[in-house]
Amino acid sequence: MWTTRRRLIAGAAAAVLLLGGGVATAAQLMPGTGATDRASAGMAMGMGEMPGSADAMFAVQMAVHHESAVQMARLAEQRAQRPEVRQLARDIERTQTAEITQLRAAATRLGADPDAPAGGMGSGMGSGMAAGMGAETDLAGVPDDQFDRAFLEAMIPHHQMGVQMAQMVQQAGSDQEIAAMAAEMVRVQTDEISLMQDWLDQQ
Repeated sequence: MWTTRRRLIAGAAAAVLLLGGGVATAAQLMPGTGATDRASAGMAMGMGEMPGSADAMFAVQMAVHHESAVQMARLAEQRAQRPEVRQLARDIERTQTAEITQLRAAATRLGADPDAPAGGMGSGMGSGMAAGMGAETDLAGVPDDQFDRAFLEAMIPHHQMGVQMAQMVQQAGSDQEIAAMAAEMVRVQTDEISLMQDWLDQQ
């Protein structure tokens, strides 16, 4: 059975590969096999081949990606043992809930349907994103004394994939609003990754 972290990495990597028009195999999505690098390459290639669509695809898929982070954060607000972890969870929920609203509005403005399965961006896209959406269910079964570590180990790779998605659209996109949102996501989530990694190192 996959751990929370492995399932989350797999789901996020699949989302980025499919967002870029690539096809992810099970072997490619396993940690330790360079899945992140392949996901980035697939996304870059796909975006480069479809000028004008990168911004819309990013808006749709990042909104879905954010939704899974918000679900995990809400669980951490209730169950995290350390007050700083609970505060981070509140920050993630607040920030990413607001960004979901912005992303959905941007997707609509750019001609994408944010309510279609996987944004209507391809039949395989939904299954790729869904692979990472069960992380909150996995976290629900973690014992209280292990919850903080499990949450951090799940949220770090989730943030890392979000940062890579944002960096890709900065290179491939052309919409100024999306570019500004992506830059802010990179800044905030990079800071949060550093903070979470520091906490893990202290345990």
